[in-house]
Amino acid sequence: MAATSDTSNCSRRLADVIWQREIEFALRQVGTGTEPLGLLAFTQRTYPTYEIARHHQALAEKLESVERGEILRLLVTCPPRHGKSELASVRFPAWFLGRHPNKRVILVSYGAELAYTFSRRARELFGQPEWPFGAKLAGDLTSVSRWDTTEGGGLVAAGVGGPITGQGANCLLIDDPCKNWEEAASVAVSQSAWEWFQSTARTRLQPGAAIVVCMTRWHPDDLVGRLLRAEADGGERWEHLRLPALAEADDPLGRTPGEALWPTWYSAEALAETRLAIGEQYFGGLYQQTPVLDTARLLKPEYFRSERPPETPVRPIYQFWDTAFTDKTSADWSVCGTWSLEKNSFRLLDVWRGRVTYPDLKAEAARLYQQWKPAAMVIEAKASGLVLAQEFQRDTRWPVLVFHPDRWGDKVARVHACTPVMAAGRVVLPESAPWKAEYLAELLGFPRAAHDDQVDMTTMALISLSLTAQEQGWIGEFEVMA
Repeated sequence: MAATSDTSNCSRRLADVIWQREIEFALRQVGTGTEPLGLLAFTQRTYPTYEIARHHQALAEKLESVERGEILRLLVTCPPRHGKSELASVRFPAWFLGRHPNKRVILVSYGAELAYTFSRRARELFGQPEWPFGAKLAGDLTSVSRWDTTEGGGLVAAGVGGPITGQGANCLLIDDPCKNWEEAASVAVSQSAWEWFQSTARTRLQPGAAIVVCMTRWHPDDLVGRLLRAEADGGERWEHLRLPALAEADDPLGRTPGEALWPTWYSAEALAETRLAIGEQYFGGLYQQTPVLDTARLLKPEYFRSERPPETPVRPIYQFWDTAFTDKTSADWSVCGTWSLEKNSFRLLDVWRGRVTYPDLKAEAARLYQQWKPAAMVIEAKASGLVLAQEFQRDTRWPVLVFHPDRWGDKVARVHACTPVMAAGRVVLPESAPWKAEYLAELLGFPRAAHDDQVDMTTMALISLSLTAQEQGWIGEFEVMA
């Protein structure tokens, strides 16, 4: 075991060395003419002591994609004091306007004073000896609330709800639109900020303009939460760079689970102390970027047991499908949960979740059926699910059943119906799985989480499996379509 650990540590150190060499090479290109001046090189040139870590590199790559017009809608969620504002709200707008002095930036934060501070520091970079661009400030308009370049571009700074009407933007940059928990928890404040974003900020965009939202999460109903829910309902698609303080499965930086985001500043041990000091609710939002509400929480973490799954799953196995509302869009999520029915427990073996068109959904359902050979494939009776069930029943001999959720009440009623089963510890999850963190975040955040497709799948499974366990049969509880 020690040898394996040593090998893992050596591999990680080697990866860090290689990454650092790549950063050093990129920074050496400053002034050589071999490459355009990138955001990190610009930051190092104008702020030599700025410590660049892997998450800064990931953030810079996304912002450079915004500058190139490759990403038009970007969400960045990151823990406090991890350098996001320095890079995104000070260096980036100056670098962006240095490269495009005829374009305009609107910079917004929770209060005007903070936005003015970012604006002032970005403006001051134009006068540094290290300033690498030909862009210059216009002498007649250089206040912190608005400053222009000599080529007609410039920056406007304001607080959320502040005056930006009459201004246009090629890049709308919103950094931490929420000040604290009191604001985040206020329905009135959240709704006011959302209406301001929709009616004022969003309408300032020039054709082809970008929106960048950088924030630390406080609440499921914050701006990022609302944007993600709007996306799930068929709204604008967003690129989301989520950077939890402690790595989870499928980390965007390739970290191992539990590894700290910026270990030279905040080690895993220090973060564990912070977690203990502030509690799981605040740590989950502020540091892990998955906010949930204890006061609104219907489901609790202790409801879910974690065990190492058996090498051979106990049969019977069942699959439950909650499909996207329509096959005409890939904005909604479809989800499949594979469960085994064991004595006194319901074990979740696997979760597949994706945004796919109907042909890909059908192919994925067929693949998962062949992989697990379930005793029944249960599909929720709505739009694309009905079509999926009908086609499989027509074209295969698979045991395809449909589930009518409305017979069991609305979403909240179904969760309440399943709560006793979960509270009794009958739901078993694997100790480790790439889907586990998102699955738990959604269930623990219900009903105010951004999505509820995995919640629907879970209640469908638990209602069905509970009846199966009680009656040892499906007929009479599900309608088998002819």
